[in-house]
Amino acid sequence: MRNILVLLFSFFVLSCNSAKKENDKLFSQMQSWEKLLIIDSDALLDSLMTIDKSMMSDENEAYYYLLTSMAKERSGRSFRDKDEENMDKSLEWYRTHDKEGDNYCKALLYKGIAITSNGSKRDTIAYEYILKADSVYQEKHVNDKYTLAKCYEYKSRILKAQNAYPLAEIYLGKALKATTDLNDSIGILRLKTKLFRLYLSMGKLSKAFQNISEFQFEQNPSPLIQYELSYAFYIFYSSAKDTEMAVTYLKRMIEIARKNDLKDIDYANLNYRLAIYYELHGPKDSTSTFYLKALDETKDSLTSQGPTYFSKYASFLAKNGQHELAYKYQKEGYDRLRTYSSRNTHQKLLEIDNKSEILNLSSKLEKAEKYYMYMISIILILLLALIYLLLRNRFLKSSNISAGEIENKDWLICEINRVNSSAMPRFIEEVFDESEKCRRHNPDFADKIQKSVKTARDEMKLQYSQIVEDPRFVAAFPYVNYLKPICSPIDILMLVLIKSGLTSKEIAQVLSIQYSSVRARRSKIKDAITESGDIPEEQKKAMLF
Repeated sequence: MRNILVLLFSFFVLSCNSAKKENDKLFSQMQSWEKLLIIDSDALLDSLMTIDKSMMSDENEAYYYLLTSMAKERSGRSFRDKDEENMDKSLEWYRTHDKEGDNYCKALLYKGIAITSNGSKRDTIAYEYILKADSVYQEKHVNDKYTLAKCYEYKSRILKAQNAYPLAEIYLGKALKATTDLNDSIGILRLKTKLFRLYLSMGKLSKAFQNISEFQFEQNPSPLIQYELSYAFYIFYSSAKDTEMAVTYLKRMIEIARKNDLKDIDYANLNYRLAIYYELHGPKDSTSTFYLKALDETKDSLTSQGPTYFSKYASFLAKNGQHELAYKYQKEGYDRLRTYSSRNTHQKLLEIDNKSEILNLSSKLEKAEKYYMYMISIILILLLALIYLLLRNRFLKSSNISAGEIENKDWLICEINRVNSSAMPRFIEEVFDESEKCRRHNPDFADKIQKSVKTARDEMKLQYSQIVEDPRFVAAFPYVNYLKPICSPIDILMLVLIKSGLTSKEIAQVLSIQYSSVRARRSKIKDAITESGDIPEEQKKAMLF
């Protein structure tokens, strides 16, 4: 049994150490990958996708979700509901474990970004997270200009959505300054593009026009930046009502996205915009072509905009006398809208069910964790018991005392203490009663006190005699039979206590006698054993101390 426990303990320790080393190695690896965020965020995402999350520690999981969100934002990828849930997990861990505040600040920020980018129209909630991130950045003295720039950038984005343009411009300027200090050319271009679009929203066409030249001087921008620049120019020329140039940049956006396989591009919406332009300006063939492209992009997916595209195309066909075909597309648009609404309702109901299931699973998980801690406690208790037994056996081997001797010694001391505890209280009570009766000096006081003491001592001697005559005592210490003719019961008890390893001081405490009396009796006992002719020599050697 002992060997099995040792093996289990060794296996447990080795498993824990191995898992910890693997998690430490993974954490260091992800830290080194974080440097790719500004240089090549797509490579960072690809690296993160190779990680096996099954054996991750809570810390690594929190860091993994945070890095994934950072890389997605940098790459211009869209956020899903699952990303929000993952950032909730990351934020919860850093809220309680990140004392320095760096990653806690980032977790707050990217939780807000996930809400904003998810198109869930919860800008107020997102703004609270971003404000909290900015507050933690200042309180904890975080030194990360990239994070600071992102705080300013998304503050500006939300303020712009709330039509607070002057404040949005101020924060976008702060974000641009922090990004310039980092020498992040891609980030600078993106922020200048956002500033350009902000000026257009504010109606400051002259300022927007002045920024156009700044974009042209940038060398070798990435495909994503080219796409964003084309989008900015599209907005600019649309605002200036130069529809031909606007359409040119709209087509360029589609070309760049297709050529470079950009992720999360709404091709259906881009083709729909082109269809609207050609419907107004002709030719009709181009209108029909781009409407059909928009519809083709939505055929494998259900979105809220899909039914609108079908309805608009049906209206276009009806204007041109193609009523049968218009009816066909109008019906398909209606069917898609009904299916989308039904699926959306079903998803909402599933979310409610999932939340209930999550609560049940959380409760079960909590019980499992308690059971796990209980089992760990049991294992630790068993290990401590094993260690105690090993140390006890080692002590017994080194002191040549058997377990039976220790048990007999404990029983003997217990019996002696029981005798003392039963006799001494009565003795104290009698002394007290007599002293109460003799409040003043009385000739008989000393005699009565001595009599009480003598009575208690006689009773203790009688009890000691009973212990010595007890069959268990004789069986445990058989050599006492040689001592009964030559030693008193208290001397016999003293010898047994000496042989059991007690010191003179301890014996005095156990037998309630003076220390000097123990020393005197030791000599007396030794002399009695030595001078006795009835005790065999070998037994004498075993009894002497």
